[in-house]
Amino acid sequence: MLRTRIITATLMLSVLAGLLWLASPNQLMAALTLICLGGVWEWARLAQFNRLWTQLLYVLAVILVAALAYLLSLRPGGLPLLLGIAAIGWLCAALWLFFYSDRLAVTAVRCLGPCVLLPAWLGLGALVWRSEQVPAVSLIVACLGLVAAADIGAYFAGRLFGRHALAPAISPGKTWEGVIGGTMVGLLVAGLGAQWLHISLAVCLPVGLAVVWVSVVGDLLESRVKRFAGVKDSGACLPGHGGLLDRLDSITAAVPFFVLGMMLCGFVR
Repeated sequence: MLRTRIITATLMLSVLAGLLWLASPNQLMAALTLICLGGVWEWARLAQFNRLWTQLLYVLAVILVAALAYLLSLRPGGLPLLLGIAAIGWLCAALWLFFYSDRLAVTAVRCLGPCVLLPAWLGLGALVWRSEQVPAVSLIVACLGLVAAADIGAYFAGRLFGRHALAPAISPGKTWEGVIGGTMVGLLVAGLGAQWLHISLAVCLPVGLAVVWVSVVGDLLESRVKRFAGVKDSGACLPGHGGLLDRLDSITAAVPFFVLGMMLCGFVR
């Protein structure tokens, strides 16, 4: 299993590196859109659309919502409004996960799909097409690197020091010690990113802290939805890792906060 995970991770990183450094902005966004559509397809399964035609209808409905959201994002103030609503939604999701997560219905799961995936898609589009002063590739690498560093820090801190469960009813393996470890590593990477992107630490560290913490919420939310659906993984397209959503869960929550932070810095218009 470990060998399979390493091979798959290496291939994923190679494909991502190729897209970031060789693809044009339009090609990169097309690839990111396909990945998001793959996530929508997996979410249709989690939302208990068990027939092919219902899954296709769900994907088409999300595409329609995505088109409307994109048109709204083009209006003055539209993108920060949508990302701000998404950020508030993730904060509400955190409260729900820790206090009311036993309450979940299939209709809510179906509505959650576009709420989780579309703000991240819009945010990535902003990094690709609206970046200023700093190349889009640098911003995307900084965002993904921050999430990955926090995830790795949480994993090893949890393995070494984990004693107190974070949300045992949702994800028994996650601990508060892991969150602390992920936060420390994430802030270290945020500090390094501040030097790389020439951003004030007074801005970069709070943004990094928000990204790290909300990435945990994204992970927990997908775990809760998978428990509701009665599945271990969201899919099987990534051997050793599960499905696309199993790798995107933290990123979907982190991107809106990261992009809003970059807007405050003037790096995204």
